[in-house]
Amino acid sequence: ILRYAEDQNGHAMKTKLVFKYTYTNDYQLKRKVRFVVCGYSQIPELDYGETYAPTTMSTVTNMISLFCAHKDYHMATFDVEAAFLEGRADRQLFARIPKCLDKDGTRVEIVGNWYGLKQGPRIWNDQLNTILLKIGFERCPVHPCLYARRRNNVHILIGVHVDDGLMGCNKKDAFIAFQDEFCQYVTAAKVSDTVLKFTGTTMTVNREEHYVRLDHAVYIKQRFKDFTKASPRLRQSL
Repeated sequence: ILRYAEDQNGHAMKTKLVFKYTYTNDYQLKRKVRFVVCGYSQIPELDYGETYAPTTMSTVTNMISLFCAHKDYHMATFDVEAAFLEGRADRQLFARIPKCLDKDGTRVEIVGNWYGLKQGPRIWNDQLNTILLKIGFERCPVHPCLYARRRNNVHILIGVHVDDGLMGCNKKDAFIAFQDEFCQYVTAAKVSDTVLKFTGTTMTVNREEHYVRLDHAVYIKQRFKDFTKASPRLRQSL
């Protein structure tokens, strides 16, 4: 959320447009265009304070996968669309519209959270934690990205990584119920029971044989082209 600033001469952060190709958790090509703040233009203590936000560890992904394979739980992933836009700015912030969108470079006040802010991940994580606690989840004191809820004989595990989540549940229809409940607090979120990828890790779920295989084959294949630029001697040593 942006608001026109009455004073057009004060301090303001730089902004730009970012174009990016990425993949969804079921490996569908996703094109993103984001209007972001240039974090390097922020002034410490004026534009931001604490910036820390937890990110999930491979331990959490392994734990959920192992538990679901052992208990024969259903698995799913969820994604919150434009998650960082859900929060509110933790202080008064100003930025200038890039001249590719506004030739005058208008100074605006940032009312909500915004992509690119150094404190943006912390603001979103605090809000996500508040939402999950409100709908009955408990946060693991050891791994802050791991949540669990047991209600009416329905047990749900969630591993959170920024705006993505890996889920395990003993009842498949509970995923849709969770999505409906969660979407009461965010603009849009999608749950998919096709689990192919989480945090860059390729996942193969086989409930019949009770295993979940994790590997980085796709990631390695995408990055392998970087090694072809090395000298023949270096490639041979690799």
